[in-house]
Amino acid sequence: METWIAVVILGIIEGITEFLPVSSTGHLLIAGYGLSPRSDLFNIVIQSGAVIAVLPLFPERMRQFFFQWRERATQVYMLKIAVAFGVTGIGGFLLHERGFALPEELWPVAWALFIGGIAFVLVEKGLQGRPRSPTITWTVVFVVAFGQLLAAVFPGTSRSGATILLMLLLGVRRPAATEFSFLVGVPTMLAAGGLKIYAALANPAPDAMPEEWGMVLLGFMVSAVVSFFVVGWLLRYIQTHTFVVFGWYRIALATVLFLLAISDLVVGVSNDAVNFLNSALGSRAASFRLILVIASAGVLVGAVFSNGMMEVARKGIFNPEQFAFTHIMIIFLAVMLTDILLLDFFNTMGLPTSTTVSIVFELLGAAVAVSIFKLASAGEPLSNLGDHINTERAVVIITGIFLSVIIAFSMGMIIQGIIRLAFSFNLGKTNRIWGGIWGGFAITVILYFLLMKGA
Repeated sequence: METWIAVVILGIIEGITEFLPVSSTGHLLIAGYGLSPRSDLFNIVIQSGAVIAVLPLFPERMRQFFFQWRERATQVYMLKIAVAFGVTGIGGFLLHERGFALPEELWPVAWALFIGGIAFVLVEKGLQGRPRSPTITWTVVFVVAFGQLLAAVFPGTSRSGATILLMLLLGVRRPAATEFSFLVGVPTMLAAGGLKIYAALANPAPDAMPEEWGMVLLGFMVSAVVSFFVVGWLLRYIQTHTFVVFGWYRIALATVLFLLAISDLVVGVSNDAVNFLNSALGSRAASFRLILVIASAGVLVGAVFSNGMMEVARKGIFNPEQFAFTHIMIIFLAVMLTDILLLDFFNTMGLPTSTTVSIVFELLGAAVAVSIFKLASAGEPLSNLGDHINTERAVVIITGIFLSVIIAFSMGMIIQGIIRLAFSFNLGKTNRIWGGIWGGFAITVILYFLLMKGA
């Protein structure tokens, strides 16, 4: 895809989601899985574009700021914005000093979207009929600052979503909460954008790719234009509607992300299909020649479509920069030999096997063994083992494997129970009516997992 097209798409996503309570950062992270990922600087700058665009949508408040700033009420309101911004800035500075960086995995985004969605639905339902005030108290000011920091730490929370939700809990009316959240977001995002731009120009990272400032400007303009129209619609919408629809959207999107995260951790299923064919020989389900033909086709499909080993390599069980080329070759040779012996033993015993699962644990075991040998040879302590093994990623992958096993066994028992109830009674008549339909559905699902899930 052309770079400018990806930038336009990201600008549109940012413009739509920056002020809707659905998390722009979370959507940009999600979009990064399908588009070329952009730098944090790019994301911050296009967020700034979306923020600036909302100012003309508050003409009465802007008139007060510029022409009625001597009035007591205007000064207090401006001071409240400044305090909320200042508290957020101090918290953000402390996070930056501690080396905090946004996670780039789908799991935290999905959890934040899901929890926030449930919170919106419950809060809106619980507050129905209760009196609300348009006044922004000092308690609200500090709670808004906390909400902004919460969104900065957990991608998917949504800055506007967190602050508006907290203000609703404190009894602030929807329009007043939305306005204050948006106006506090203006200096917050502009300050963050300015600092990112300064850091990129003054102290560029040694391994950082040069920023395409033309593309950054394009994303800034697109997000600003889209944000202007989207926020204008939102301000009209909340006059007569609640935020419940956004809560259900967050829940639906989080559900999709949970499924994507699970499928992203457990891959390469087409290779496994070949291993299960050994049961066909023992049960004499077909002729030896037919079984070999099916096995050959399975090997071809697995080799062409499956990316199980590449997925494991991409996820990173170990840190390759810590190893010499000879160490890497020893690790992969150990994986190959162990895989052959292990799968041969399991197939001989008629047990189910999984090449992806076995490769994960073989790769982890070989990497640990080679790392220990390497550390012992160099006279280094075993406490340095954590520098060689990507423990965080390994735990995520292994957790995903165990989770998929639990889901597979649980769903398998449920589906088998339903099928037994459906087909076990009056088998002759039931099988004639539904047997063909169920068989076609089952074959379709199997082919989907072979050809699409392993792709």
